[in-house]
Amino acid sequence: MATPVVESLFITLKRGMAGVRHQHVRIVKAIGLTYRQQTVERTNTPAMRGAVAKIPHLLTLETNLQRAARLAAQAEARKLRPPVIVRHA
Repeated sequence: MATPVVESLFITLKRGMAGVRHQHVRIVKAIGLTYRQQTVERTNTPAMRGAVAKIPHLLTLETNLQRAARLAAQAEARKLRPPVIVRHA
């Protein structure tokens, strides 16, 4: 069976840029992130993976497959459950 292809990367800025080296700030801005907890979708290219690899302490990285699985699990957790019926004797 063929392995699924990772087409896009979801990159989230998890820390602020105060006190961060100027070169790291330039990389974050080049990726397209401007504020904390912002997520952008970028294509899976070696250049983008290299930029993310330089600043892993500032970012979280998810592939499109990981994101789909996480969102499905969150939707499953939010589904309504049957009510608990307590009958007192």
